[in-house]
Amino acid sequence: MSSNQKNWGKKQRYGRYGRRDKKQAQIPKEPLPEVDCGLCEKPITNIHSAISHKGAPIHLDCAIALIQQQEPLNPDERVCYIGGGAFGILSSRSGNQSGITIKKRIQFEEKDQKNEWRKNLSKFIYDRIVSIGSQGRLPKR
Repeated sequence: MSSNQKNWGKKQRYGRYGRRDKKQAQIPKEPLPEVDCGLCEKPITNIHSAISHKGAPIHLDCAIALIQQQEPLNPDERVCYIGGGAFGILSSRSGNQSGITIKKRIQFEEKDQKNEWRKNLSKFIYDRIVSIGSQGRLPKR
């Protein structure tokens, strides 16, 4: 009697290859590198949200405050990060929050400039991903 005939009519509970114990990769607990803000000189706790100003990382809030100092704003206008290293001065139409227009686009970061602090951060993140993949959690290419 073959194994197919023995198991005929029985429901297989754990998938095609049966139940397996899955190994959980141990994610390294190394903290991200400490970086200080170029304007306020306080440490940047969320380095992923930092933006470059004259080659140094700064807080997003510091960048917004710097733009608010340079650009005169009306009471119905506000500064918002719109992506790609650019900020926008947003204006709501007649007090309606759903009707928002970008009055001015301000390119804050240079698009072609490669910053050293971002290269180091990218290398750090890549090394963490590779170390997780070497433990069998990610597929190898």
